[in-house]
Amino acid sequence: MPRASASIPPAYLAKHGIEPPKQERHSKYNAKPTEYNGVTYASKLEAETAAQLDLLVKAGVVTGWEGQVPFQLHAGIVYVADFVVCYANGGPRTVDTKGVETPVFKLKRKLFEDLYGPLDVIKRAADIPVEGR
Repeated sequence: MPRASASIPPAYLAKHGIEPPKQERHSKYNAKPTEYNGVTYASKLEAETAAQLDLLVKAGVVTGWEGQVPFQLHAGIVYVADFVVCYANGGPRTVDTKGVETPVFKLKRKLFEDLYGPLDVIKRAADIPVEGR
């Protein structure tokens, strides 16, 4: 079946048996899935943070980190943190990367902090904490 230009109305195309062009899908907040070190992260910021954490491991500041760690909140609600980071000079920290803090995230953050303590939210990979709690 022939394909058509995006400027032609879809109803006209359907009437004449022409398949409309496929629309590229974007996330609600323009997060672009990005691959780093063989892993696809939900956003460029998340992938950049993973790269920054790897550098901190090589520098000896961080002993290790894990991505996409689930935490059980109240009433069966699960919060998935972007990263849990273990530091050489202190305890672990939970880190989330956010471009936009939605009302749902703000609620989950409050529930998380009530149960587990502080949640570090960063908007740039360079803002990753460099010491434990």
